[in-house]
Amino acid sequence: MGRRNQTSVSTSDDGATLDVNQSASVSNDISRQETDINTSYEVRPDVVVTSDLDIIEKEDGRIVFDDTDNRNKYWDGSKWISILSEDDIQDSVKEDIQGYYTVISKWYSGDPAVRAENPVVEILEDTWTKLEITPLAELDETPDAQKALGIFDAADNRFSLGGLDSGSNIVMRTLVRLRPDVDEGTASLRLNFTTNSATQAGGLTNFTIESQLFNMTQGADRDYQDESIITAFVGTTLDGVDIASAGSFTMELFSTVDTDLEVLAFTLYINK
Repeated sequence: MGRRNQTSVSTSDDGATLDVNQSASVSNDISRQETDINTSYEVRPDVVVTSDLDIIEKEDGRIVFDDTDNRNKYWDGSKWISILSEDDIQDSVKEDIQGYYTVISKWYSGDPAVRAENPVVEILEDTWTKLEITPLAELDETPDAQKALGIFDAADNRFSLGGLDSGSNIVMRTLVRLRPDVDEGTASLRLNFTTNSATQAGGLTNFTIESQLFNMTQGADRDYQDESIITAFVGTTLDGVDIASAGSFTMELFSTVDTDLEVLAFTLYINK
């Protein structure tokens, strides 16, 4: 009789048996895992300094690390573009694109004596009255271009749109308190825009955007407090590079009845 083929086995510590092929497969898997652990698959860009960027070979999409600026850059076909981190992007939005300017009145003071100094003025029925605020504090978190200009004129209670390009938009939040002399009144608020110098040369000097504020139908000689939020588009009639050339606006209030008025806060939101 011929010899019968036999399969050699190896025994593991726990008594289980593995044939030769299985043992070899396990050994290969372990070796592969060790290789994966110890092998780096990272592709690192070439390290250069800023002065090298003009002379190194340029290919569309090529990425390098600029050791001078401490950031990655890529070639877009015409120039080197910085690759911003998430923090850089957030900082760029705050510095260049979005922001706000807040003016709060003395009504927000924790000192009762200072709070009592916040002016209360009487306005006549059916008359548009310009709002004036007595600032307790101003918080300027506008983009850098607006911050450099100083967009709020406290003496004139006017916001400038200087530094905004056509296509920007704004949101104006105005908080007021009214105490009407009689019942059944209504109040509205509007932004009164003065156009930029280029538009004024063509004959258009002003326009308004109006929003109803509230109804005063719960009785006379009681406080009604609310905020007006008005959104406006900054087009070619309002844009400008500085205070002198750009448009601007003030806030005005209208009431159908005589009422006391207290201005509490202004906040202008900017989205370039």
